[in-house]
Amino acid sequence: MRVPPHDQAAERELLGSALVDPEVLDVVDLPPEAFYLPSHRKIWTVMRALHAQGKPVDLVTVSERLTHEGWLDEVGGPTYLVGLSERAGTAAHARHYAGIVRRKWAARRLIHVAGEAITAAYDADEPLEVAGQLEQALVELDRGDAEEPPTLAEAAAEAYAHWRAVRDGDAPAPLTLGVPGLERAVFLEPGDLMMLLASTGVGKSVFSLQVAQHAGRNDWPTVYYSLEMVARQHGERALAQLAGVQTMRARTGHLAPTEEQNVQRVLQQIAGLPVWLEHRLDTIEAISADLRRRVRKTGVRFAVIDYLGLMESAKKDERNYLKLQRLTAELKRLAVTLRIPILVVHQLNREAETERPTMKNIADSYGATRNADVVAAIWRPRLDEEGALSNEAHFIVMKNRSGQQGDYIVRYDPRTVRFGAA
Repeated sequence: MRVPPHDQAAERELLGSALVDPEVLDVVDLPPEAFYLPSHRKIWTVMRALHAQGKPVDLVTVSERLTHEGWLDEVGGPTYLVGLSERAGTAAHARHYAGIVRRKWAARRLIHVAGEAITAAYDADEPLEVAGQLEQALVELDRGDAEEPPTLAEAAAEAYAHWRAVRDGDAPAPLTLGVPGLERAVFLEPGDLMMLLASTGVGKSVFSLQVAQHAGRNDWPTVYYSLEMVARQHGERALAQLAGVQTMRARTGHLAPTEEQNVQRVLQQIAGLPVWLEHRLDTIEAISADLRRRVRKTGVRFAVIDYLGLMESAKKDERNYLKLQRLTAELKRLAVTLRIPILVVHQLNREAETERPTMKNIADSYGATRNADVVAAIWRPRLDEEGALSNEAHFIVMKNRSGQQGDYIVRYDPRTVRFGAA
């Protein structure tokens, strides 16, 4: 059996440095479990406790505390402690040795996480669920090695530096929706979760695809998860939107020569556009695992999910409102962890078809919206009893943690399946 990664010499040097210069405990933030040897964990635990209580940390105090805990003989006795102090370097050296200890600890945790994933995979009914759990564990492992969190002053200074970088063109501005007439309605930033609500046939998929295209054209590589349509159907809509042609004419082979030229021009323009259409995944676990991989490997910075109600989960027999609430909570955590905005589309129930939607009448979706930073609805009034919808659409921002609420009027063009200025 292979011995887990560790470096006893680095652990001894770090402990000795803290014995000689207790200020090491101010600059090195390692938990006891970062040490491989149990004896070293006990010595480090005692040192940290004494330092936290404002007491001296030296051979005498550490020996006394170890004796009190019944650990002195277990760690090698006074002779071992003296040996540590005699070999110690300076506090500057301590940072170097702490880095070695930290990296070995990370390697041991990685082995543990991978081992658990292998064991789980043997008996898994849903392999992608195990993959998602492994991805999440790896993210948490990476974050677990982070330094102390920033102070308020440091965070404010970082925010100001980001503002200046955006102003000078050195950092991307927040993502807008890219729909004419909504230029200042919503701004999405890394970590944001936006819910887009609409009833059947209003155009929520059309709208979300339009946002995805805009993001891809503005240096926001995007993945669009479609749980309702295959990629080719979205391709048709995109061509109609960008080329200004009627999908019905295109499908029946009746494009005019000028329209054909427009389509060819658009195909050239969008070649290499960083927007991926994924229609093969339908569970939160599979989508989460895929999105983590894409962020890491292809630099995805924005994700769209169409739509929430069709998303499955490993949890069965769960009431719908609880399922929606849990799914959006997981999506919000995913957005924060990956530092990307996520737009999730959600279909409202039939009651919302006859009246202007508000936060009060979205029924079982209300719990889900609590996890979102932005909640907006598209509403197109009915024109007659037959159910015909007005092409004048209301984009209603009902919740906006970083901006204003409001009711914006845009126009839906059924010919090119596109939203634009009223």
